[in-house]
Amino acid sequence: MIQTYSYGSALGKDFLHIGVSRHLPRGVPKTEYQQRGYFDLWLPVLAPDAKLIQEYLKGNLPHSTFAKRYQMQIRKSEAQGVIAVLAHLAEFRPIALGCFCKDAKRCHRTILAQAIAARASEFPTNTDKPKDAAPSHPSFASPPCMLHEFSDKWVFGSDDPDPE
Repeated sequence: MIQTYSYGSALGKDFLHIGVSRHLPRGVPKTEYQQRGYFDLWLPVLAPDAKLIQEYLKGNLPHSTFAKRYQMQIRKSEAQGVIAVLAHLAEFRPIALGCFCKDAKRCHRTILAQAIAARASEFPTNTDKPKDAAPSHPSFASPPCMLHEFSDKWVFGSDDPDPE
């Protein structure tokens, strides 16, 4: 489940509140972000870049152009990795994406929520898994470590990787 909210009005405690703005709230101590309803976790990598935000706020871009340019920005590898993680997380815990904007329809967080939902729809479904099971997707598995220097036979400080 993916929702959106404006900073200061975070949804219920079941949600992981994720800030997706470029800048932190001014005048709010870091220790109070959560209790004031801003976010539990801040991920500025998912915010539009400063130039795009400035053009949009000045009225130089229609919302449709802003949306297309923001979608191009979040297709970058850094954002795509975070989007994939959030899509997996949303399978097991509701998340809420927050920003300073009051109107969600004209905010990047709605576009981002759609991108996360689209990424989640690409995952194979398994109706047999329990709700509290940890995510298990082969695309995130690491290959087994095959380094001989980490075998039980290795003696640290020895030049011989196979002392027997």
